[in-house]
Amino acid sequence: MTEETPKPTVGDLVVVGSQLDADAAMKLVNEMSEGNYVPRIDLLQAGSGARRSGLGQDGEFLHNGSTNIGKTFTGVFCDWRAHAIMFDEDGNVIAESFDPASEVFKTIKAKEAGPKMKGERPGSGADFLTWLPEHGVFGILPLLKTARRHIKPAYTLLLQKKPAIVSSTLVEARGYAWYSPNISAFQGTIDPNKGPLPELTAKSTNLFRAGGAQATNETAAPATSDRPR
Repeated sequence: MTEETPKPTVGDLVVVGSQLDADAAMKLVNEMSEGNYVPRIDLLQAGSGARRSGLGQDGEFLHNGSTNIGKTFTGVFCDWRAHAIMFDEDGNVIAESFDPASEVFKTIKAKEAGPKMKGERPGSGADFLTWLPEHGVFGILPLLKTARRHIKPAYTLLLQKKPAIVSSTLVEARGYAWYSPNISAFQGTIDPNKGPLPELTAKSTNLFRAGGAQATNETAAPATSDRPR
């Protein structure tokens, strides 16, 4: 009988949430503790906590962990950042980085394709700051691991300053099935009155960028992988 590989702990990888200095990090913590943060837009999968809690069905998007926005929504991509994250088998974050130049980011990327310790669940891709005109809110749409094949369409629409239609689609590959976002250009017209106020855009963008080091002077889409999982 062989010994099990020990479960990863925080000590195995340094947790890096940002490259901010102590004063800037504390300022962000204080803002977030007051509710000043940009909510996530999560895509519900079978077995997820939100799904089990009855907040939505498989393939539906959930804004801020509570508002069900259905299987399709219109979004305007305003900014993006790289993102790498490592969970343990219980769903706890044991490492995270938004800086592609950091060792943590590189380690998580390497573990996606290479040897992993028991229980390690690495993923990487990008987050997109997204305005939802029909709902009047900002959200962060993560395109990590199984969803990162759609980074390029989102990035292209961001550069072109064109709105997008984001819908969920069922993907089946190698014996697995999951919902993934499908991103295409929005062909209609958005009511100009449904745009965000400049002050809200500035605040949300600053909070989004404070989550990690931002790439500058990008001229090409970030690298992606076409692997299904």
